[in-house]
Amino acid sequence: MTFVYHFTPTDRSADTVKDFLATCRAMPDVAGQHLAAGWFEAWLNDQGRGDLAQHAAQVRGEPDGLTRFLKQARPARRAQRAAEAPVALPTKRRTRKVA
Repeated sequence: MTFVYHFTPTDRSADTVKDFLATCRAMPDVAGQHLAAGWFEAWLNDQGRGDLAQHAAQVRGEPDGLTRFLKQARPARRAQRAAEAPVALPTKRRTRKVA
């Protein structure tokens, strides 16, 4: 079940992590207040992004917390890396010596 994140007191909201991060970048003053209040963590955990929730908790009290949070939060690159096919490494063949 997906919950919508509301950027109160504005009328903006986000229902995906991608939209959430875009709104944070578009509205840094409001997003910074929400980060400092600790409101990001529960929603990010509900979205299955415990990594971002933990990072938000770590930078919450810092003056440049939102900047640091957004710098680490790059879902497009992570999704792109995950979508790339793994590279097959060559395997070494073993041969037996015949006596």
